[in-house]
Amino acid sequence: MCTKPNPFIRCAVVTSLSLCLWATGCTNGSGTSPQPSPPTSSVPTSSPTESALTTSTATSTSTASSTRAWPDVVADTQSGVGQLSVTRCEAGSTGSGFLIEPNLVVTAAHVVRGAAAISVAFGSTSVDATVVGANEEADIALVRTDRPIQGHQFQLRTSEPPVAADVAALGFPLGRPFTFTKGTVGALDAEQDRGDRVLRNLIQTDAAINYGNSGGPLITQDGQVAGIVVTIDFDDYNNRAEGIAYAV
Repeated sequence: MCTKPNPFIRCAVVTSLSLCLWATGCTNGSGTSPQPSPPTSSVPTSSPTESALTTSTATSTSTASSTRAWPDVVADTQSGVGQLSVTRCEAGSTGSGFLIEPNLVVTAAHVVRGAAAISVAFGSTSVDATVVGANEEADIALVRTDRPIQGHQFQLRTSEPPVAADVAALGFPLGRPFTFTKGTVGALDAEQDRGDRVLRNLIQTDAAINYGNSGGPLITQDGQVAGIVVTIDFDDYNNRAEGIAYAV
C-alpha cells in the first residue's frame, strides 16, 4: 500500500508481477507505517542563530547536490529507456517505456492494448515482452521482458513536482531515435476528456511530446520519474494544442 497521500500514480510500487496503480488503489504492493521518532532532549545544544545558520547551510548543500546538469542526467538514465514495437492483427505501432527492474518495463496501457506481440529495444539489444498488468483507467501498464536487461533502473518520485519545476520527457517520438525534450510543469491535477473516459490527476507540461513518446518517463532533474507520458491535447476542432501534454 502507498503510504503517502499523493493524487498521482507516482509510486507505482512493483512486486514480482504487479505495480501500484494509485488512482484505483494498490495491488500486491507493500508499505510500512512511519515509525515514531525517539524522544529528544529539550535542552538546546546551540544558540538559535547557530541553529538557523546550520539549517540554512544544510538545506543549501542538499539542494545543490540534488540538482544535476541535464546532460549528466541523460547520460546516466538513457540506457533504461526502451522503444516498444507492438504488433496487432490490424496494424503495428511504437511507443516508449522505462526499466524499473532488470526485466520489468513501465509503459502506457494504450501502447500495448490489443498486442499480439511486443518487443522492446534498449540500444542495440531487442527482447520480446509480455503484458503482466494494466490499469486502463489510469493508462499504465507493466510488461515483462523475456530476459534481464542491463540498463538504468528508474526510481519513482513519491511526491508531485511543483508547478514551474523543470522536467524532461525521454522517449522515441514518431519512431525516431532516443530523444530528450525539456519543459516545465504547467499545472497539476489536470484532466483530459478522451470521450470514453476522463483521465484525471495528470501533470501538464510544455515539454515537446509526440506520438511515440507515450509510455516514456517524464523525469525531474534528479533523474527520478515524475510521471508517465500518456497524451497530448487537442482543441474542440481536433487541432493539436501547442505546449500542452500530459503525464500520469
